[in-house]
Amino acid sequence: MVDENAVSETRQSIKSDLSELADKLGRGENEEFLVWVIQGVLACAHRPLRYHSEFGGSGHQLPPTPRSARSRPGRRAQADLT
Repeated sequence: MVDENAVSETRQSIKSDLSELADKLGRGENEEFLVWVIQGVLACAHRPLRYHSEFGGSGHQLPPTPRSARSRPGRRAQADLT
C-alpha cells in the first residue's frame, strides 16, 4: 500500500528544492543545475535552464507538454498510435 502522506511530503520537498534552485538561477548563481531526488541516481533539472546562455538562452515560455504530446484536431497523438 502506498503511503500517501510520504508521497505528498516527498513531492512538496522536491517542489521546494526546485523553487529554491529557480531563485538561485534567477540571481545568476549557476554552480548547481540539478536537484537530486535520489542522490547520485535520479535528478531533476529546473526548466528555466532555457534562460541560461549555455543552454540556448531563448527565454521563451515553453508549454507544459511537448509538441509531440499535443494532438491537432482530427489527428491522434503519437502516444495513441503505439
